[in-house]
Amino acid sequence: MRLYWSPVELASRLVKKGVKYNFATGSPDPSLLPINEVRESFERVYEEFGRAIIAYPGLVV
Repeated sequence: MRLYWSPVELASRLVKKGVKYNFATGSPDPSLLPINEVRESFERVYEEFGRAIIAYPGLVV
C-alpha cells in the first residue's frame, strides 16, 4: 500500500524544507472550470453510489 500526501500536508512539509514558493494550494479562475461536466459526473456517481460518496471511509449509509 502506498500513501499519498494531500496538497496541504505536502505544502507544510515543503515549508519545513525551505521551499519559499508553493503553488500546490492555488485556485484556478472559476470561469475556466467545466462546471456542466463536473455536475454531470457528480450526478452519475451519485446515482450509482448514493450518499456513500460523501460518507467517511468505513461508514455504512
